[in-house]
Amino acid sequence: MRAILLAAGRGERLRPYTDETPKCLLPVGGKPLLAYWLEACERHGFDEVLVNLYWLADQVEAFLEPWKRRLDLKLIRETSLLGTAGTLRANWDFVASESLFLMAHADNFTDLNLGKFRDAFLRGKRDLTVLGTALFRTPTPSTCGVVRLDDTGHVIEFHEKVPDPPGNLANGAVYLGTPSLGSHLRLDEPGLFPLDFSTEVIPQLMGRILGWEFPGFLVDIGSPEQYERVRARATEFQTETGLSRSSQQR
Repeated sequence: MRAILLAAGRGERLRPYTDETPKCLLPVGGKPLLAYWLEACERHGFDEVLVNLYWLADQVEAFLEPWKRRLDLKLIRETSLLGTAGTLRANWDFVASESLFLMAHADNFTDLNLGKFRDAFLRGKRDLTVLGTALFRTPTPSTCGVVRLDDTGHVIEFHEKVPDPPGNLANGAVYLGTPSLGSHLRLDEPGLFPLDFSTEVIPQLMGRILGWEFPGFLVDIGSPEQYERVRARATEFQTETGLSRSSQQR
């Protein structure tokens, strides 16, 4: 199975940490964030992985070199940031023939079990489903994309970082895509251009996104203060969830 790990962002909100280190390589618990995702892909059968590069790309490419012995890696250097959906659009051929593929933000920290997510999606999949998304309960809903589900588990409302969201069930920005997603990516338009998944693609898909709530945590490390809190609690997270420097999840 194939996966796209989004790792190109500048991490501007995390400066000065990201002045000289790409966000996806910031260490948590003694290991870069990107390593957790690569290990999870390896463990759960996503053995062909595309990683997009932009900010401090040479560092990311050097980090990934040893991983080429473990996974079939395809590295894509973007000359300008294309956005979360723009990268998928530009590399649609990589996943177009896959019945199911993974796309995730590789600079988040989570204990999400990709195998359980995939299995839940396959059990709940219906003909109308275009996309699966992992959901979690957040203590700070105004900083996340908050969803509401119908009685079939499909997303019928999506509120992206609004001041007073209707609940705390949040989008984890970890997706399982299907080939029908391509019809929502403006593939017929020529050239490369930025496209955002949360604001330009997801709103087209209300009622067609199957949500799966997982019981653990996900942290979008969006500020120096938040990063320091995650680093300080890394050992606690590892104890609570089974994370370790060599193992993300079983």
